[in-house]
Amino acid sequence: MAVFQKLLQNPSIFTDSPLQIIAGENKRIYYAHPTILACNSSALNARINGPWREHGNSEPIDWSDFDEPTVECVLSYLYTSDYYVPGAVYDEQEKYRETGNDIDLDGNFDVSDVESPVPDTELHNEWEPDRPLPPLSRYSRFGLPALTFQTAAGGFSKTTENRPEALGHAILIHSKVYCFAHRFCFTELEEFAIQRLTQVLLACNDLLSELFPHLADSIRLIYGSTPTAVPPENPARRLLSRFVALRYSALSVENLETVIAEGGDFMIDLSHQLCRRLASSGTDTQIMEEQIDELQARLEVLESEAQRKEIQLERYKEEIEQWESWNRGLSGKYSKAKRKVKQAVIDPNETSL
Repeated sequence: MAVFQKLLQNPSIFTDSPLQIIAGENKRIYYAHPTILACNSSALNARINGPWREHGNSEPIDWSDFDEPTVECVLSYLYTSDYYVPGAVYDEQEKYRETGNDIDLDGNFDVSDVESPVPDTELHNEWEPDRPLPPLSRYSRFGLPALTFQTAAGGFSKTTENRPEALGHAILIHSKVYCFAHRFCFTELEEFAIQRLTQVLLACNDLLSELFPHLADSIRLIYGSTPTAVPPENPARRLLSRFVALRYSALSVENLETVIAEGGDFMIDLSHQLCRRLASSGTDTQIMEEQIDELQARLEVLESEAQRKEIQLERYKEEIEQWESWNRGLSGKYSKAKRKVKQAVIDPNETSL
């Protein structure tokens, strides 16, 4: 839910006294408005608006088991429906784009034109054993976050910084944010963290070996902090096992040995994903061969049609040349007749003689 929608639904949001939050090993203090904290999480709502509130219990919220960057990302999302990974992982480039009548002199804009951070994508049953593994960008219903956001000042777009250390840091931060959202039943943030994690994994390209230590830490964190559940209910586990299965050929021997040695639920999920990929490889080859045969047949038909058109074109050219020759003959006869008529008009006596 965007911050302006929260403000519309809770006009007194800034009149409440902010709550104190303790984060990280250093017990750093943060402050946030109770309405903002409670509006998206059932667990936080129970913590903030429970019956003990009537007795004046105003103890700080203890998030000390989450580090400061994670808490900062969470608070940023609560107020802005987005967050930045500390360390300049994303480079914000301001790109103004006119929005017609949506912007007036007072800076107001049409809320309906704000791009949704959750694009509509087709929902697939990812756990059918006979289905081949789809691309990572289509692995779930969450899709990817919008790259451009509309504001009263115009459009703002994001570009991902592809430095290995930045990408590795982002993988771990998004995983931590997901674990926070999973613990406190914060569904919107949970889905958004998955979107951002998917976006970073797609940007890895050929950097998998360099990023593997960060990826391994993320796997340990997700599998150690989120309970075992029916697969569709834990998208982060599915995402990480899917990513490694799709890119296993890019892993070094040492990286593969690290994954295998740790075992556990991740190895079970990875085995499931690899089996699907290997089982579908033969089917994929057969489909490609059938497509090649079909394209070859279409090519032969097109070549035959092209030859027929070329013969027809040559015939049309010959007909055009004949018509042009005939027209030239008519023009010559017409010119002679015209000269005779003109001469008769100029000298009628001579013509009569």
